Amino acid sequence: MTAERSASDSLSGPALHIGGWLVLIAFGLIVSVGGNLLNCWKLFQFLTAAPSIKGGIGLAVVMLEVFIQLFMLCASVVLVALFFFRKRTFKPLFIAYIASLFCLGLTSVALTASVPGVSAEVVGQAMTFPIYVFLLGAVWVPYFLISKRVKSTFVF
Repeated sequence: MTAERSASDSLSGPALHIGGWLVLIAFGLIVSVGGNLLNCWKLFQFLTAAPSIKGGIGLAVVMLEVFIQLFMLCASVVLVALFFFRKRTFKPLFIAYIASLFCLGLTSVALTASVPGVSAEVVGQAMTFPIYVFLLGAVWVPYFLISKRVKSTFVF
């Protein structure tokens, strides 16, 4: 594949600047890096203050939560860089990120629900994340797949 843009890859003319609805994505990505840092810090504080978690499903839930938070932090930093450098790989990686968050969120809910003694309220709170990610994906994934602006912006 060549480094040059073809007419089928984007609209004719130079690459577009980040504008239109993409400004919302830019804002969301920047805020998500800060939010992910804060969540990692809160998780670290919880793990250092909590009594030791003995094996079993409780440990699996905590380890999955650590993985999800670190994944979200690393991925959001990478996505911010790809977004502002208007890299062609941003679009498929953003869509894969949304899909993976949805799957990880559902897995987290299933593990949380399987912990003995966990209340329905806690499981309901855990369900808010995959629902949020589903709604996020329902709005932005079609936009990224259909939008001419997206095709003309992420060209490098």
